[in-house]
Amino acid sequence: MFKTLDKDCSNEISLDELKNGANGDLKSKLTNLFGKDFLRVRYFEVSDTDHNNGINLEEFLMWAENTKRRRQLLMSTFRMMDKDASNEVSLRELVQSMRTNPEIKANLSEIIGTELTMAEFKRADKSGDNSLDFYEFVQWAEDIYLQRALE
Repeated sequence: MFKTLDKDCSNEISLDELKNGANGDLKSKLTNLFGKDFLRVRYFEVSDTDHNNGINLEEFLMWAENTKRRRQLLMSTFRMMDKDASNEVSLRELVQSMRTNPEIKANLSEIIGTELTMAEFKRADKSGDNSLDFYEFVQWAEDIYLQRALE
């Protein structure tokens, strides 16, 4: 996959190579690996740990591993918070879970920090139904993760 994206054989993938090479079957594989928003510039910037505007194989593999670990952590945390198995987490469930379950608090702290405000919840609640489905939860957590990682 890496070699396919590295069109100029520089042993690094530029953002343009990633964008131009991510089509068809390869796009599906990249989406499965990194999530559907993998082409966001901020993900590329976070993954480019040496800040040379290219991702080498080591950075690419680390990006994949970190994304996989973060998504697994988010999925297990979401399931623990979703007490009524509705596939949505209300603000009440989220706050109560953080207060009463040390594992949930630790998981969320690792990814998004400990700050949870009503404004943050409202920002994450794209549908406006006062609850977060898994996609909204992941988007919110990933946005905060990227913001923290780029600071």
